[in-house]
Amino acid sequence: RKGYRINGIDLFSGVENELPGWLRRQGFETGNFIKGDFIRLIPGQLKFDFVCSHGFVEHFINYKEIILKHTQLVKYGGYLVITAPNFNGIWQNKLHRYLDMENLNRHVLEAMNPIEWAQIVKAEGFEVIFSGYFGVFDFWVDVEKRNYFKQRLIKFINRISPILKKILPDGSGEYSPYCGLIAKRLLDG
Repeated sequence: RKGYRINGIDLFSGVENELPGWLRRQGFETGNFIKGDFIRLIPGQLKFDFVCSHGFVEHFINYKEIILKHTQLVKYGGYLVITAPNFNGIWQNKLHRYLDMENLNRHVLEAMNPIEWAQIVKAEGFEVIFSGYFGVFDFWVDVEKRNYFKQRLIKFINRISPILKKILPDGSGEYSPYCGLIAKRLLDG
């Protein structure tokens, strides 16, 4: 809606055919969509005005390399946006450890650190516009087998979440559900 042409890479089988068609039906201009492994992507001349990554970097032990690869795709004057869940916050961490351990184990908690992300991108010639946590309290779980007590506790948390959203401030590293970074490339890379 901001006039960008959307490009992408994913391992999802429909990324080359289904996704571009769906995006065009939504009124978006599409570019190239690659069914492939981002890690094997060689940036070369590929440079974009806006590179975004949501829920990706936190699945890699070598997350610093993954972030650096993102920076290589951003044009001079372009923007980089990275977001991830915040499973490091004390409340999010405790709830996921007790109620959603299988999901938690699929993530690299050390990678959920927007302050570190900021240091990485600054060293690559980016100005950091935002680095931190966002969203008021929210909690979700993946599908896994749970006992009756855990199921009831999840329902209770979902029932009180609207109240917590009204009384807790946005952007707490302790309970906000997300972390993120917005940065602008100032130096040609």
